Amino acid sequence: MAAAAAASPVSIIPSFWSSSARPTLTQVLCTKLFGPSQETLQNPPQHICQPTGAEELTLADLPQATAAQTDYELTEYVKFLADNFSAAPDHPQSSLTVKQTRLLQARGARHIIWWCGSTGKAVGCIGSLPLGRLRRAGSALTDYEVRLIRDFCVGPVHRRRGIGNGLLHAILADSRALGQVCAVFLKEGAPIGRAGPSLYSSMWMYRRYKGRESVFGVSDIPTQHVNEMLAAYAAETTRLIYNVPRDSAATSTRVFLYRGFSGGILVGFTPAYQRHPANGAEIIYQTGWLERGYIFPMERINAVRALSEYAARSMKAGWIWMDRAVFGKQSLPPKWKADGPFHWYAYNWTAGHYGNVPLFWRF
Repeated sequence: MAAAAAASPVSIIPSFWSSSARPTLTQVLCTKLFGPSQETLQNPPQHICQPTGAEELTLADLPQATAAQTDYELTEYVKFLADNFSAAPDHPQSSLTVKQTRLLQARGARHIIWWCGSTGKAVGCIGSLPLGRLRRAGSALTDYEVRLIRDFCVGPVHRRRGIGNGLLHAILADSRALGQVCAVFLKEGAPIGRAGPSLYSSMWMYRRYKGRESVFGVSDIPTQHVNEMLAAYAAETTRLIYNVPRDSAATSTRVFLYRGFSGGILVGFTPAYQRHPANGAEIIYQTGWLERGYIFPMERINAVRALSEYAARSMKAGWIWMDRAVFGKQSLPPKWKADGPFHWYAYNWTAGHYGNVPLFWRF
């Protein structure tokens, strides 16, 4: 009964993806066949205008959606994620706290709760975090702000009832009120066909860090030098897309440098605000990888090990998730296990090429 009450007001909301701004099929096919044009690679990522006639909803049009602000609302948000985020007992669980949501809100984060009309209980949530502006390596900054969509979750018994569609409309309406309608989001598992082509798709690998290994050749990059280091490394990767936060010192992402024999690697790790059920230890995940010079094949495995262990130790994490692509063609070391596919999507903007766009995110 509660599920039906929650679903009925949602059924009249238009499909989020059918009214979304996306590149045309012709643009995608041409890029897949011939690659991005040189003109595209010399310009920043482009903002796509919303389709003509698309309905622009506001939070007032979605009475079951609330922007969480009070301690009670944030407690409900955090509790809902803790109870519903994990799909199974052996999957990572949300470790987000009210204190952390307050710190994120100080950086401009927003948190939306979807309430069940008949019970007054939370049945879904979604959040967003400002990322600053986008830049393509070698080009100027964009003139629009981009946000990360995060914490997208609907309670298991309320799924496939349109609540997820309503939450996406709610977070866009909330962002639109701030003058920020461009976003990125991470989808794990199967791709979203209705969202168009992904920016980047790959496979997650993960391992446990027990704190016993010795690490050489890795250092922590001070936040005041990260933009400079990124620009230097990006000079050799003209397809790279990265964000430039308004305040680099406020981001949760830490950037580390590996110095090799003939090259170097710049990598970003970000707290997942999740803990592993095996031991309750926190999880970090790779959100950027950028190479300069040449990394020898056998050296690459050592670099992955050194970077992951140094980052885990520095960030007090017990588990690390990394992109399968960074291992190259080498066989996975014994400690690493395959998790599953992941996909980065752009919303309301395009990089001009798809599927394998090098990305470096700082959240």
